[in-house]
Amino acid sequence: MACLEAFKAEFTRRKVFFQDATQRELSAPRFCSHQGWILGHTFFRVSAFLLSLITTIVDDATADTYGLSYIYLTTWSFLSLTIYFLFASISSVYYLCTQRAARRKLHADSSETASQENSETVQGIEETPLPWFMKIQWIFYNIALPSSGLVTVTYWGVFYSDQDITYNNIAVHVINFVLMVTEQYISSVNTRILHFYQPVIFGLSYACFTIILWRVAGTIVYPVIDWENTPGLAAIFVLGIVFVYIIAQFILFLISYGLTVCSRKYNLIERD
Repeated sequence: MACLEAFKAEFTRRKVFFQDATQRELSAPRFCSHQGWILGHTFFRVSAFLLSLITTIVDDATADTYGLSYIYLTTWSFLSLTIYFLFASISSVYYLCTQRAARRKLHADSSETASQENSETVQGIEETPLPWFMKIQWIFYNIALPSSGLVTVTYWGVFYSDQDITYNNIAVHVINFVLMVTEQYISSVNTRILHFYQPVIFGLSYACFTIILWRVAGTIVYPVIDWENTPGLAAIFVLGIVFVYIIAQFILFLISYGLTVCSRKYNLIERD
């Protein structure tokens, strides 16, 4: 019943954009709000960003032609992951600093009334509107999470054919998925059903890019997206990607809701 109510609550105007979310949701770990855990979560995000950035640079440097790797959906997906962890790192550092500053102010004032006011200040920081970088972070989370799964499953299930497995190959087709699944589990970022338009726009943007690339340079990136010889099949494949993104948004919402319920129970047990 609670799950059904949460599902119904998703279809409101506040869920379309960036309302009904706190800074903590975008910045703190899901299961524990102690400073040590927040610091550890921040370290994970910064490490994930540096790993993905280095992988992107190495992948581009080792390509046969400079910039050639950017024509692939795999690279677009990995770039969205890199951008996500960049802004997620900024959000975590920002949240960590503001929380510490508020707590220093709380401990510096010994009066009961002031302590209550400062406690409200700490709570108020979490409830203030999201800054612009957290909004960007949330957009790329909605793109990178389903895209990492789509790219990984499609590559190993459709395109892989006994070629040599390199680090870059594993990084952009395995580690990307592991990083995003780990982030989904340990972070408080929630999935909104009505945010489905964000990954859909990403997928359609890539489809438009393949059309432009074909018209300008005559380049066919993938055999299944051949706008010259099999445009019908290409259109069906693009529509299939859009459909997968929409279905994935529902599935990721259910996973997010389940993790939220588990975290609430964990926090209640921890308080007891």
